[in-house]
Amino acid sequence: MNRQRSIEFVMVLLMMGGIFWFQYQRTERAHTVQQLYEAAADELDYSNDSLSASIRVLQAATKRQFLQLQSKDSSIIALQQAVKRYKGKLASATVASTVTSVSGSSETTVTPTDTVVIDSVVYVYPTYSTSWTDKWSSGTITATIDSISRVFKVTNDYTFTYGYGRWNPFKKRDLTVTMTNLNPNTTTTELRTFTVKQSEKRFGLALYAGYGMTATVNGELYHGFQVGGGVIWRIWP
Repeated sequence: MNRQRSIEFVMVLLMMGGIFWFQYQRTERAHTVQQLYEAAADELDYSNDSLSASIRVLQAATKRQFLQLQSKDSSIIALQQAVKRYKGKLASATVASTVTSVSGSSETTVTPTDTVVIDSVVYVYPTYSTSWTDKWSSGTITATIDSISRVFKVTNDYTFTYGYGRWNPFKKRDLTVTMTNLNPNTTTTELRTFTVKQSEKRFGLALYAGYGMTATVNGELYHGFQVGGGVIWRIWP
């Protein structure tokens, strides 16, 4: 009889645990979607020198959940297209856009290359050219009487870092991505990262069986074969 009651107790416990687990998962999904939409409304946060830009990472439980996000943000749309094109098991994806402005001066070389005779008058049309090379850009510009040609090259280097920033007792730490331009002439205009959120296993069920001794609230002791179960809830992440 005691064994039968133990089995019934375990069945009830498992049923209650299943209901609790279902409700917990439902709440977690709703919370993840809420955080996803909140992060989608973020704007780039620039450093004082404008070389670094940071933004909160978009996290979703699944790739499908992220693709269902409704947004008019061009960077998010581009990120969703990149995620959709990837056919494997996605872990993370990033899209970024930059703009580079280059200004400066260089010496000009004048070369008489085109001669035209009109009514015994000789007209000499020179070619103007200039070129430069530095760490971040190089180019050549050539101008004649009727055209200008240019060859231009820009070099850009970047670093991407992912982390939670410094601890603040009054603010929750969110996962952020920071893009830093090593070229001082380059500024980040768009930056978005999506990651599949790793689930935190706070809740679980546990079963045990074996021979032991149990004390009741009345102080009585029972020993013998025992079957039981329990709910595990991890408080700290």
